[in-house]
Amino acid sequence: MSSCPAAEAPTPAWAKMTKDAQQSFRFLLIINGFHPIYVSQVARPGYTVETEPHRLLNWHFNYPTNVKWDDISFTVKEVYSHSNASTFMKKLTACAYSFPDNTNSGELIENDINKSSLVNSLGQIKIQSIRPDDSVHEEWTLHGAFIKSVKFSELSYGSDDLTSAQVGLSYDWAQLKVFDKSADRAIGIQR
Repeated sequence: MSSCPAAEAPTPAWAKMTKDAQQSFRFLLIINGFHPIYVSQVARPGYTVETEPHRLLNWHFNYPTNVKWDDISFTVKEVYSHSNASTFMKKLTACAYSFPDNTNSGELIENDINKSSLVNSLGQIKIQSIRPDDSVHEEWTLHGAFIKSVKFSELSYGSDDLTSAQVGLSYDWAQLKVFDKSADRAIGIQR
């Protein structure tokens, strides 16, 4: 008998799945400096179990060595009333970067890149999946997260798409909290 709880989870009936399926458009990304309404897409955390191969005679075996959390990304739409590009640049220049033409030596020393400043500029980052009744179903909290990359969308006369920024985040680890509801028990969700 396996001690892994996922190994013993029963398969739900398809009739219950139609009432129970999570929808990808029901989410909130909570991040300091950005209103959730501007965020159009976010990847949920994932991990990779790194392995080390070992060979014994003609056989190959892989052994787990550690867990590495995969970087995530999110997309922010841009509007005229609020410049998200300006917010990104302010976060960068306030805590991690000075332009080469800056001659203020005190500012150059203050803005030496460090993880603590980058993490603090974003605050605590949470990704919430929302139920149809607007309650939170699950919440991922990213620890030690900082912006690793920002790529602004292309401008083109041949398109009327909204402009956006694709943001890459690196983090140390993520924790998942699932919010239980009595209604979940009534339709047979097993935890």
